[in-house]
Amino acid sequence: MFLSYTGTTQNPFSPERPTQSKTPSRLSRIPQRPSNHSRYLEDFEELEEIGSGSFSTVYKCRNRIDGWLYAVKQAKRKFQSKGDKEKTLKEVYALAVLSSHPHVVRYYSAWVENSQLYIQTEYCGGGSLGDKRDSGVIFTEAQLCEALAQVAEGLRHIHSKKLAHLDVKPDNVCNNQTTQITKQNQTN
Repeated sequence: MFLSYTGTTQNPFSPERPTQSKTPSRLSRIPQRPSNHSRYLEDFEELEEIGSGSFSTVYKCRNRIDGWLYAVKQAKRKFQSKGDKEKTLKEVYALAVLSSHPHVVRYYSAWVENSQLYIQTEYCGGGSLGDKRDSGVIFTEAQLCEALAQVAEGLRHIHSKKLAHLDVKPDNVCNNQTTQITKQNQTN
């Protein structure tokens, strides 16, 4: 998990306001599929793996319904307990809060299949700064200053929501191919 709440554990955009005894578990609000039904396989055509880390793998996918490209993050391990699931789902709530900023990757949806979390986000087709660095691209000082300014704007937005990005690095700074906007990536 790369984002962490520094305040409440309740999604601030949830229409429900919790009370101690009457509010259903937040886990009941996350769509869960029976083991024989896969939203991922039914709704998405997997085109390629675009990233992999210790906790998840990210795929470039085409939605079979709307035809748009998305990044879909699939957790590598299944939830071990209810507490483990609660902790992991905090990333989903954080992404939902952050999706309104031009320098933060947009969140679209999340669901659980076979005790594994899937997160659907914006696909940034321009690759990451890390990809460009690794392929030998040499950045000008002006390009680096512009990228740094956009990363700073994204981080300022994240911090304004009382969240912290716990893995800021070139591999997690993505470039949107069509608009050349550098974004904070929470999907790697």
